[in-house]
Amino acid sequence: MKKAQYLSIMILLIIFSCQQKENQKQKGIFNIEAIKPIIQKNGEVWGKALRNKDISLISNLYDPKAHYLPNKDVALHGREAITEYWKASMDFLTDLQLSMESLEGTKELLYETGKGIVMVLNENGVIDTLSFKYVNVWKLNSSGKYKVVIDTFNDSIKQ
Repeated sequence: MKKAQYLSIMILLIIFSCQQKENQKQKGIFNIEAIKPIIQKNGEVWGKALRNKDISLISNLYDPKAHYLPNKDVALHGREAITEYWKASMDFLTDLQLSMESLEGTKELLYETGKGIVMVLNENGVIDTLSFKYVNVWKLNSSGKYKVVIDTFNDSIKQ
């Protein structure tokens, strides 16, 4: 009798657990940890684009209505303007690396903070390494891809 009760309870728990998982799928429960590798991989594209001098890689990161607020410079609005800005920088920017510190938000809209370094070819032909802090806001588009809608950075304080 006790075995039958135990077995009945186990079966009910299994059924309940399966229903909970199905309900979560239907509600679209968002797991930000599962998205972090996607955003980190997207972040690697800036460096790849600079190393390969491929402006299309950078352009494809941005939403058509994106905003770029570079440090100590004018704000740029729209993918075309942002792409032209990056294109003009390709001659002296040789690499860029981002290091995500946080990723928060919803499935549709994420904000990422972090630190980065950029390698800059100076007027003497020497590569300088500069550090910065950044915030990127990523929006899930209708194709299921995350695109940058806001990109901003500030020089890091020298310590």
